[in-house]
Amino acid sequence: METARGANIVSREPERLPSVTDVTRTVKKLGKSLAKIFKGSSEKLENDLRLLQSIQACKDASLTGNEDKRLLAVCRLCEFGENAQESLELTLLDDSEVIRAASVGMLMFLHNTECLEIIKKHKGDSSPKVKAVANYAFEWLKTQLDAVPEPMPSKVKVLGTSDPNKSDAVEVPLKSSDDVPVKTDYTDMNGAIEFSVIVINGMSEEIRDIEVQILAYPGDSLNLTSRSKEIIERIGPGGSEEVVFKLEKTSEAIEGEFISSVTFVDQSGERIAAKTGNRLIRSFYAQIEPLESSSEDYHDLKSKMKHWSREHVVPEDPETLFDQVKALMKNKNLFILNSEISKRDSMYMGVITGMGKGKYVDARIAVTLTVLGRSNENLSKMRIDVISEESTFVNTAASEIYTSIQDVVGGDILLETDKL
Repeated sequence: METARGANIVSREPERLPSVTDVTRTVKKLGKSLAKIFKGSSEKLENDLRLLQSIQACKDASLTGNEDKRLLAVCRLCEFGENAQESLELTLLDDSEVIRAASVGMLMFLHNTECLEIIKKHKGDSSPKVKAVANYAFEWLKTQLDAVPEPMPSKVKVLGTSDPNKSDAVEVPLKSSDDVPVKTDYTDMNGAIEFSVIVINGMSEEIRDIEVQILAYPGDSLNLTSRSKEIIERIGPGGSEEVVFKLEKTSEAIEGEFISSVTFVDQSGERIAAKTGNRLIRSFYAQIEPLESSSEDYHDLKSKMKHWSREHVVPEDPETLFDQVKALMKNKNLFILNSEISKRDSMYMGVITGMGKGKYVDARIAVTLTVLGRSNENLSKMRIDVISEESTFVNTAASEIYTSIQDVVGGDILLETDKL
């Protein structure tokens, strides 16, 4: 059919929405993928899950490794709620339709309007399987959000203080304030971690009875040696106070989050909560000591160790990056047993291997960093290979060294690169 101007008009049939059968077929495929993972040896599954204890470990694994590990990590990310939303968005770019479909499903359970809009975009995914899940997830989440009533004022239960003989809980309103900012940080020491909470009174009036509490920390690798709650009597306008919690290290691989709370009483006598964010902690190489080894020792141990590898693109020319990597490896308490450079035409490749052992469980670890790129380009490909007798070492070791490399490239860490 043509108009008077000769333009073609093509009639199109309405787009067919995925049916219940389509969704069911997709869910069954996801189920088969998960079943394949669980059909493996229980020891292998247990090791895979052990590597996914923290949100950072799940973030890393969801972007690297084979499809089974990525799928397991995507499913595990959902357990961290909205903190995992950004990572689940990234997994929607995966080449695998199974990973994308699972990511859409996990976003559905985060239960917010932002996720609804993200899911809506994938109703037009090139994969029929992803499209089917996205259509179902969109309608389900939209129905759930439409049915949610207006939120009621938040309340908490605290023990009554008017009569010390009564232990009945009393409900009191709880408000939050942006006028009392809280800063958290940690100091990595030999054998210990100090977690600090700084409370800043940005109000024009005094605040009093400030309760600072550490609610959670990586208990599998740290032991709290100080009290879990401290009380600051008062902080004047513009003033600040710091509370330091001391924790003893009990293993090499420390990874997780510090969760803290701060509440105070204002001039009206009302208890108010200050907003505190979670603080990610990752510490590994401080609990490692150099292990003098030969290439023969490395190859002999390689067949017996747990292995983890990952690849990254780094915005730095390969020669500069490799110089930084060499300095960083020594800074990480590793004995450098091999360092090689090869050049061919404009291509540059550097490989360095370091070995160490843990101070607590005495397990050995080997880290190999490979840098590859064109000498005249500010872009390099870097591969991280970590091998260890202890499976809990590998992911934390790889994550920490990559984070350090990012800091070095970004100028946040300065290293001496003229000597190895």
